[in-house]
Amino acid sequence: MTKKFSVVLFFIIVTSCSKFEFVHDKSLKTNQLINKTSVYVVGDNIPVLKTGLIEALGKPNNIDFELSVSSNEETVNLVKELNMTASLIQIKHSLVYELKLLEKNCVIVTKKISNSGKFNSKAGGYNFGSDLSKKEIVESLIKENIKQYLSFITSNFLLLDC
Repeated sequence: MTKKFSVVLFFIIVTSCSKFEFVHDKSLKTNQLINKTSVYVVGDNIPVLKTGLIEALGKPNNIDFELSVSSNEETVNLVKELNMTASLIQIKHSLVYELKLLEKNCVIVTKKISNSGKFNSKAGGYNFGSDLSKKEIVESLIKENIKQYLSFITSNFLLLDC
């Protein structure tokens, strides 16, 4: 009885895991863009954005694509103290990506992605800590935005063509 149960259990485990697929495949479809994309950035936080894009896409060897990115940053004071200084600030980033195929001189896709984050600006009268917090929030928002864009390209385009 125990042997039959063990064999049946083993059979169930083997058959249930037969269609197992990895969620994170290292050979992502964005490889089409890596080292083949020139990047143009306009708007707010150009150095941070350009660095993040180059880290994600690499430096172009053979340019097949052109990625134009327009960046807009909005800052909103969410909580104001009695002396009218803001203690909680929200930063919203909106990036508009336009991917072009240079060979055919056409736009493959245009996509706008927005995200936001909050930080506490209280630093005991000094703004060193709040400036550092803001910089870290901005960098993380931009990296997350780039990651969302590359995920969008990966999930929606098998082949990057017009």
